[in-house]
Amino acid sequence: MANWMVSFCRCATLCMVRFFINNQKKILGIVAVIILFAITLQMSSFKKSEAYKIAEEYIIENNIIKSKIGKIEKIKLSLQDEKFVGNNGPRGEAVFTIIAKGDKGKAYIKFEMEKELGIWKMVKVLLRKGDEMIFLEGEEKDK
Repeated sequence: MANWMVSFCRCATLCMVRFFINNQKKILGIVAVIILFAITLQMSSFKKSEAYKIAEEYIIENNIIKSKIGKIEKIKLSLQDEKFVGNNGPRGEAVFTIIAKGDKGKAYIKFEMEKELGIWKMVKVLLRKGDEMIFLEGEEKDK
């Protein structure tokens, strides 16, 4: 009986390997689509967060940002930098970067936020355009 199970396992493994080899492009394509869908879903849910909406409003209303990039044409979440929103009832924290594009160019604005007693506040906001870096809120930590 043990020989039968070993033979069955070998046959099943061989069948799975053959199936994967014969359908490798299809399987990888499906996996890629699933990954892209998951990233898109995560990004869209992130943009609905209260912290993101407050940061977006901050960008629109901030005169320093407007002076650096001009009239704001597009605001989007950066895919390259870290993204985190921890929301535990009245407390939470968020770290993310938004790319703001205007008629004078684009800038990367990194937000570090904390939520206390249900209210989000800016801990640090850093504007980066080219080689220029400006702390709009908070300040650089001593190293």
